[in-house]
Amino acid sequence: MTFIVEPHTRYIIMGIGMYKIILFSGGPYRFEEFEEYVEDIGGLVLKKDRFNVSRGEYFLAEEVKALTIIPEEEEEQLKTLVTGIKGFIQELSFDEDQERRILLCILLHDSLTRNPQWMGEEEIEEKLICPCEIKFCENSPECFSDLSRVLDAMVEMELLEKRDNKGATEYRKKIIH
Repeated sequence: MTFIVEPHTRYIIMGIGMYKIILFSGGPYRFEEFEEYVEDIGGLVLKKDRFNVSRGEYFLAEEVKALTIIPEEEEEQLKTLVTGIKGFIQELSFDEDQERRILLCILLHDSLTRNPQWMGEEEIEEKLICPCEIKFCENSPECFSDLSRVLDAMVEMELLEKRDNKGATEYRKKIIH
């Protein structure tokens, strides 16, 4: 895995494209437009939190924060959209281990989108062909060392669903109705 580090910015090289890890902050008004745009450009909203801002007993505002991964070439368009919906984005940096797990989230999300049926961990790993299209592991067996942990984190982030099927744990991309 290759990283190019510039001041306050960390890019993640994935195949021929680069991705940035950003944090969206803004109100809930038109937030769906942000989510839809991120999906359309090949990004991923990893985690979304909504909370109320209050002073004493007085409600002031509702705020949304969303940890997001976007293709670097789409950043300017996204900034324009975010400004239009009265939000802002902040670039984030992580250590190498955290970035590796985030990359695995993208890889798993893409794979489970292509294979929407329930699958066990071994079947998911089989679907992730090495070397993968994002050159995640450079043929290293360590790329899946955190697979269970990342799958469970993606369930917590409500990106995946998890079930017990006759004693075996299975996962699939969360179906939104």
